[in-house]
Amino acid sequence: MNFKLSVYLDSDAVGCLTSQHFVTEWDNLLRATPSSTVCQSAKFALTWWSVYGSVCRIAIACCRDATGLLIGYYGMAKQGDRNWGPIGLHQCEYPAVLAYGDDPKIVCAILRALHRTLKFRRLQFIFLPPGSPVDGYAGAALAADVRECPLPYRAFADIDPPSKRTKQKIARLKKLGARTEVVDFAKSCDEFLPKFISIHEARQKAKGYTAPFEADPLKSRYLVALARDAHLLHVAAIWIDQRLVAATICLRDRSRIVVGMLAHDEEFESLSPAAVLVHELGALCANSEIRAIDLTPGGAYKERFATGTEMAFSAELTWSIGGAVRMLIRRLARYGLGQIRSFRAKISPASTAKSPM
Repeated sequence: MNFKLSVYLDSDAVGCLTSQHFVTEWDNLLRATPSSTVCQSAKFALTWWSVYGSVCRIAIACCRDATGLLIGYYGMAKQGDRNWGPIGLHQCEYPAVLAYGDDPKIVCAILRALHRTLKFRRLQFIFLPPGSPVDGYAGAALAADVRECPLPYRAFADIDPPSKRTKQKIARLKKLGARTEVVDFAKSCDEFLPKFISIHEARQKAKGYTAPFEADPLKSRYLVALARDAHLLHVAAIWIDQRLVAATICLRDRSRIVVGMLAHDEEFESLSPAAVLVHELGALCANSEIRAIDLTPGGAYKERFATGTEMAFSAELTWSIGGAVRMLIRRLARYGLGQIRSFRAKISPASTAKSPM
C-alpha cells in the first residue's frame, strides 16, 4: 500500500486540529479503527488543546492512501523542556496511534515520520488498548520493549452480590445518612470540585504520592472543559449531608467508563467508602447506556473488583543505542528473574518432601 505522510508543526498543526473537515475525517477514522478509545477522539484532543494550548507545542502526523482518504493519525505535544508525548499527555489513559483497520504498517510509518521530524530518542506508551497492532510500534524504533498488560474491567451485568463484610460497611454508611448518586459535574463543578480536590490531594500526600492538582494548575480547568464542553465525564459520589465521603471521576468511552481518579475522606477509612462506591456503580448506571467500568491496570485493589480481564499492552520505544542497550539489560534481568522463580517453584517444599522409608 502506498502512503502519503504529512507532519504538521505548531501553527500548521493547530490549523489542522481545528479544521472541521479534518475533524470529520478524524471521526470517520476513529470508527474504522477497532481498538480505538475515546482518548484518540477529536473531541478529547480539542478539549485538551483548549486548556493546554497556551503552554504546549503540538505536532500532528497524517497518513493518507492513494485516494486521499485519511487512514492514520497521531498527535503529539511538548510542554517546556519535557519530552514529546501524546496530545493529552498525562491526562490520556490510552495514547495510541489511529490506523485504519488497526494496520501495523500505518502505525509504523506514522511513528517513523514523527521521529524524523521531531528527533525524539524515546517514546513510552503506558497503556495501549486491547487489540492494538503492537507489531507496528515495535517495528518503528531501533529497539522496543512491548509487554502484555492485563486490563481488569467490571461488567455491571455480571456483578456478584457484595461480600458480608462489604454489606456491613454499606449498612454502617447508610446508618450515618450516606447517599450515593451520579453527580451533574457540568452544573455543580464550582461546588463539587474543591471538595473532591481536598480529599483527593490529602489522600495522595498521605500515601507519599504527587498531588496532581497541586502539580498541575490547569487540571481543574481541563476537567471542567471535559464536562461542560465535551460531555465526556461520568462522576459519582457518596455524601453524608453536604460532606463528600468518596467520589470517582471517570471518562466516558462509549458503553464504558474509564476510572480516572478515585478518592475518599480519610476519616471514613475504616468503612472503605471508595470500595463501596465501586460496588454501587452498577446500580447507579442501571438505566443508562453504561455497561462496564474499565479499571485500567494499576493495582491489585482494582483487580478484586473485576469481573473480567482483557489484554492491553505497554510499549517503550527507543531510537538510541544507549537506550537499546538499557532495554536489553532489563530484558535479560526479567528473564533471569523468571528463571529463578521457575527454579524455586521446582524445589518448593512440595517437590522436595522426602519419600517415606
